[in-house]
Amino acid sequence: MSRRPGHRYLGPREWINRPGAIPDRPGVAPAAYTWSRWHVVTAGTYSRAMGIDGPPPAGTPGRVRVRAVYPGSFDPFTAGHLDVVGRARTLFDEVVVLVAVNGSKQPGVDEEQRAAAVRASLPMGWTSVTVAPWRGLTAEYCLRHGAGVIVRGVRNTTDLQTECRLAAMNQSLGVPTVFLPAQPELAAMSSTAVRTLGKSLPRPG
Repeated sequence: MSRRPGHRYLGPREWINRPGAIPDRPGVAPAAYTWSRWHVVTAGTYSRAMGIDGPPPAGTPGRVRVRAVYPGSFDPFTAGHLDVVGRARTLFDEVVVLVAVNGSKQPGVDEEQRAAAVRASLPMGWTSVTVAPWRGLTAEYCLRHGAGVIVRGVRNTTDLQTECRLAAMNQSLGVPTVFLPAQPELAAMSSTAVRTLGKSLPRPG
């Protein structure tokens, strides 16, 4: 993946150990926002812990740029996935939707076709969002491409338990995870449900 001219992205280890996480406290890395001490954080942890509105938004002048990766099989890409991408792009300077191969799932089409479907689903104005097919560990992609954090959506406690195990593994490989809870109206939506519903609907003609 090419890097944007004139911009430097934080790598995973820099992101974990970076100082000066708060603009008005230069050189200070508060424990509540030090990734090496917290395997997982959710969006909002920063503001609740520090009593402020949150970290500087993506695009703030002087802010170190951060690339995030949102992995998944996306078979198919749903409104819930789109919502996570939309929220992630307001938190990070670049979001890579990583269309991955999951050995426990049997998608109907390969990752290249799924990646093309995701690209077609993204609004044209989301220029900070890219899509990449990938065979391999998500953490390996992050380390190779200078992505500092993994983004995952969680719909319920079952999701959270599974994602916590994956997040701990990725943390051990040097890449932290941020969870974005699903919007209430989208919490019941899943790729499996959408796929099953599509198969059960009568075909026109």
